[in-house]
Amino acid sequence: MNLYEIYLRVGSMSSVLENLVRLGARRLGVVSFPATGCCPVNRLQSNGTGDCMEEMNEYAELFFANLLGLSRKLISEVPGLQFSIGNTYLMTLSIINNPFVFRRFQRGGKSLLWELYTKCQNRKEYLFWDQYHPTQAGAELAALTLFTGSPPSVLPVNFSKLAQIYVYN
Repeated sequence: MNLYEIYLRVGSMSSVLENLVRLGARRLGVVSFPATGCCPVNRLQSNGTGDCMEEMNEYAELFFANLLGLSRKLISEVPGLQFSIGNTYLMTLSIINNPFVFRRFQRGGKSLLWELYTKCQNRKEYLFWDQYHPTQAGAELAALTLFTGSPPSVLPVNFSKLAQIYVYN
């Protein structure tokens, strides 16, 4: 992914959200890109260090910043519009840096949150079940954060509070 692709995706997201607003949507909950540079396949390809690929994570951060700007723009233009953004980039990094509920495997001194080279058999213990995809336990933790979390993981309010806001037209 490069900067051009980020701007295309933000532009595409902008079109979708503007169409939803035009059709009458007044409460929007959106999630950003996760820290894809930290998924196992990318960590294994990072010159053997096991570190996250920072360039990929920078794109995720940039997408979040643009999504936040887009939400502020739409809120200023549409009376009664309520918006909440799940910062899955930050959520992913938080779990990777502090995997309090997940087992770790060590490779070259770096912790990985999945079993190397095999599909994870006990998916409740790991964040990833293969080189790309989060386990059910990881998805449940993300959903819990989106619906009950607080800033900076979800801004300005979590999805549960967003659903409770009275919206006027």
